Amino acid sequence: MRIDEEEKIVITLNVSECTKGYYLRWINKHGEWCYYLFQGNESTEIKNSDVNIQHFIQTVDFIDGYHLGTNSVQEKNIQKSVKIYASLVDEDEFNLLISLPQSVNVDLFCGYDVDGKTELWKGVNISDGTFAKSTEILRDFEATMLLPQSFNQSL
Repeated sequence: MRIDEEEKIVITLNVSECTKGYYLRWINKHGEWCYYLFQGNESTEIKNSDVNIQHFIQTVDFIDGYHLGTNSVQEKNIQKSVKIYASLVDEDEFNLLISLPQSVNVDLFCGYDVDGKTELWKGVNISDGTFAKSTEILRDFEATMLLPQSFNQSL
């Protein structure tokens, strides 16, 4: 395919040198890939599993220096999440970002493989929520990204 000089299209990319944050990609409802670098704060929620072993202590003695106690949990569940945000976005950018929580396919960029060429992406989820669109010219966008549950101790 040949393109004449008059038919050239010039695309200008503004490259941000920012290296900190959470770089996400997702597929919007039109089937297009969307990319955005968010700022965020990570938190960890730890819960006991529903199954507890009830110990009925018949003695208060220590056996080999240990007392079993009561209410031993079988498992701990850990869920890491990140409150992601984009500050002062205009209406067009907000419309792009609102497609993030609507997407069923969201990935987090995790760097490059040892070869330095292959991108590493991890599937994540965006938690349920209500996203209000204000009439202000610039507004903030916030959402909560749920990272995959990590393995923890279990009995």
